Order: sequence, then C-alpha cells, then structure tokens
Amino acid sequence: MGRDPIESAERIEGGWAMSVVRIDSLERARRLLTGLCARGLEHFVLSPGSRNAPLIGAAAQLESEGLLTTHRLLDERSAAHFALGLAMASGQPAAVCCTSGTAVANLGPAIIEAATSKVPLIALTADRPAHLHNVGESQTIAQASLHAEHARLFSWEAGREDALDDIWAAAIQGGAVHVNVPLDSPLYPAEQGISESSSAGDKTNPAVRPEPKGQVPEALLNAREKGERVMWICGGGHRQVEVGGLGQREVVLADLNSGVRGEGVIHAVDRAMQSSEVKEHWPRFEPELVLVLGAPYLSRVLRERIRDCGVKTVQITVADLLESLPTEASSSREKAWWTAWHNANLQQLEVQQGRHKEWSDFSVYQQIAEVAEGNWDLHWGNSTAVRYAQLLAEKWRKGVRHFGNRGAAGIDGSTSTAMGQAAAEKAASQGRNVVLVCGDLSFMYDAGAWTVRPLPHNFKAVVINNGGGGIFSWLEGAQRMPTFERDIAARHNESVLPIAKMHGVKTLQATDEEGLRRALDELACTNEAVVLEVITPGAEDGFCGIFAPGGTITLA
Repeated sequence: MGRDPIESAERIEGGWAMSVVRIDSLERARRLLTGLCARGLEHFVLSPGSRNAPLIGAAAQLESEGLLTTHRLLDERSAAHFALGLAMASGQPAAVCCTSGTAVANLGPAIIEAATSKVPLIALTADRPAHLHNVGESQTIAQASLHAEHARLFSWEAGREDALDDIWAAAIQGGAVHVNVPLDSPLYPAEQGISESSSAGDKTNPAVRPEPKGQVPEALLNAREKGERVMWICGGGHRQVEVGGLGQREVVLADLNSGVRGEGVIHAVDRAMQSSEVKEHWPRFEPELVLVLGAPYLSRVLRERIRDCGVKTVQITVADLLESLPTEASSSREKAWWTAWHNANLQQLEVQQGRHKEWSDFSVYQQIAEVAEGNWDLHWGNSTAVRYAQLLAEKWRKGVRHFGNRGAAGIDGSTSTAMGQAAAEKAASQGRNVVLVCGDLSFMYDAGAWTVRPLPHNFKAVVINNGGGGIFSWLEGAQRMPTFERDIAARHNESVLPIAKMHGVKTLQATDEEGLRRALDELACTNEAVVLEVITPGAEDGFCGIFAPGGTITLA
C-alpha cells in the first residue's frame, strides 16, 4: 500500500488504525463526517460533551448546508437507541456521537441490539489521543475496543478515502460499527485572526511508575536522602486518612473526596494554581518528585504543569502509607518551599472571597458549607459541583465526608451511586445522611435512580439548576462554536422537580438566598428523602472571575 503524505494506515483487529502528521481535530472530524454524508449518512444523533465538540461542529455545518439532520439527547443510552430507531425505520445507517469515558460504555445496550438484530448503527466516540492515555487524564478509559464483541472496530485519526469506504461498507451490511476518534486540543474553532495548533507530539509525558503495595517507595527514600522537594497528589479514594510524618520538604495536595486530611493539606488545588506567584514563578514551586495516590486528581492545570516539567512521577496504591511515614528535620530552604505553597493558597483565598455575586452558583455552595452537619456524607456530582466544593475546602465542618465518582469522572450515575451509599449507611445504622449535590443535567441524566425501592429516607439531593451545562462556559474557546448553547451547553428551561414528584418524593425549591436558607434548614431536619432545586443565573455567575478578572481555566 502506498503512503499518503499526510497519514498512513494499517489494518488492526478488523479496523483501520491511522498514524497522523499534523492534522488538527477540527479537520479530522470534518473529513470523517463529510465522507460519511457523501456515502449516504442522513441522521446524526449527539449527546453534549467537550471532547466530541469537533464532531458536533462538523455535523452542525453539514446540517446548515442541508446535507445532514441532527438530533440531540442528553443520555447516551437514549441517544444510541434513538439512532437505532432511525436506522430501523430507514434501513440506512444512522450515527450516534458521544464524548469520551463512561459515555462510550453507555452506548453498549444499543450496540448489542444493533449487532443481534442486524440494524445498521454507527457509533462515533471521541477519545483522547494516545499520548494522553495512562497519564492520569480525566474521562480517559480503554474505550477503543470496549465494544469489540458486538461491533466492527475502526480508529479514525485522519481522512483516508479507503478507510471511509470500509466503514460505510461495514455499516450497510447491518449490525454495529464502532469508530473511535482520537481528538487533541484545540477542540473549538480558533478566535478570528489567532492560529491554534494541536499539542499532539509536542509533549513527552513522564512515565507514571506503579509502586508495590504496602512499601515506602524507593523513590521517596532516595528523594529524602538527597533533600529533594516531594509533592503528594491525592485523587479520589474515599478512605479517611490522617496525614502524619511529612517533612517540610513535602507538600500534600489532596482532592476533598480523597479522604486525606491533616494540618497543612491543600484541598483547593486549582485555587492555589491560580495564584499569581505560582503562575508567574512556577520554578519556585516545582517539585522534584511527585507521588500520586488514588483516582485521577481533579486539577488539570496542575496535571499539565507536572507533565510539562517532566518530573518523575510514581503511582502509590495504598493510601494509609501516608500515616506511617517517618518524621524528619527540614532545611530552611525547603521550609521556604513548603511555606510558599501554603502562602499561595491563602493569597488566592483572599482574592476568591472578594469576587462573587450575592446570588450565584458560588453563593449556593457557600450556604451548603455553612449548613452541612458533621453527620453528612456529601456526594459531589462531576463538572462544576466538585470544583466549587474544593474552592470552599476551609469551610467544611469536621466530620463531613466527601465522595464522588471521580475515577472516570462521568456525569452518569451520580444519583444512583449516592442512593446506594445512603442505603448502606442506613443498613449500618450509622445515623449519617447522604446528600447529593449536582447540576441539573447530571440529575436529569440519572432519572432512573428514583425507581429504587425502598427509597432510603436518609438520602437528600440539592440540584443547582442553572439551565444547562454550566462548566462548558468555563472552557476556553467553547462559546465560539455557533451551536454552543444548543449542542454543547444543552440549554433548557425545565425544572427537575417533576422527576421527584412522579415518585412521590418531597420537593423544595429556592430562587434566592433567603429561600435557600429556609429550604436547607428544612432539608436538614426532614426524616425522608427530599429533592431541593436551586434556581441560579448560571453562566452569568462568572466562576472564572473568582480567580482573576476575565480569567479562564481549562477543565475539559
């Protein structure tokens, strides 16, 4: 086979694998969808996301040209079955498109049905490129072969005509076809007059080496002997661990739901990373060894800093290792490093406290922190909720515990998981309330959770309804997409309360600070399941302004 000057391809496990030389994600998505439309694709079903934004943008452009009809559903399970119905009725392939991570798994039931009933379904799944796998990136799983038993697999990274021919030929034979599409930044159109290029191949990721269980890492012992700076980064773990025995040469940055606590632990990691000192003088804050515990940690800003500086990184698998580390003396130079981190965090805390509207998403979370009792287990939805929680790390009362589905970081299943927690706590007679705090889309997505019987009376839900996916407004460049409000943020004017009312669940609603205070007080003393919907202005909240005027942070 001759080689194309832009890309080459080889057949792997029944599909095409592409190696790419400098073709950006927007063009890659355009080639794929344009090629499929030219071969007969008429219907494209999407679920909102960030990683699949190039595919959504390409579909919107084709729709504006009258070449494609798009449909949108929040839940990937429903979206895939909707596409299945389109294909069933027409006899022609229909496509369903989703973002990376657990979203891909949710296509499974429809893919299985398509395979067994020979209905032509094309699943287009956005993925992170190879260099962002196995380095702790959020929403990144081994998804390329996830549906191998029930679908013919293809990997699409460029635009070979013969690969498109094979994809379409496989689809029209009937059954499911899974096309995995690795997409690197930029995922959104460039600002007019500004050129953006993909970072693929520009960065070399330091290897993340796993450490044997139950042992003090050799790398740590060597670092201490040499007097190197050590950074502990703790992702989700849920075990309650009290830090002890850390020297002044070491700093601990821990997500709230890591369960890691202790004097001097920094939980508001993104806030610290936005300090002017850290941003302008990073070499002063740079570690010489990174030890990572638990699930992928929340802060993408920190993750990219660590990756860029190429520091040695070791994955630790036993959280209670922190409790048994030896105490040691510290030099004044390294004590200054430890102090610098804590000063940066406190400096940015002062900035945060001076920047928020009286009624906003942020003020809602502040009130939750003031009301949350020591017997509350807070289960945080992904996207905005867990990030606001960490910004308020200093406010949570002792005894409050934090949980969340942070392994693959999907929005699916938050309500069901929190309900399962509540049922377990009830069975254990521990007298703890499980309080889910999530956004409107996450709550709507998992509406099926409310069919559980018996419904645990110690389960409560606080749903911040800002009319869509608020986190997408934080992503740099997202709002430059022409169909941003409709296809990415999934804007709506719906209340979530009918979902609860349909199952006979007590409901409350708040639209201002005074109403929220009353509703939270009632929620705290109610001995039954309850859903509190809080209506907020949403995107106008300006979360990024908490960090710096007009600032933006990258969270996708």
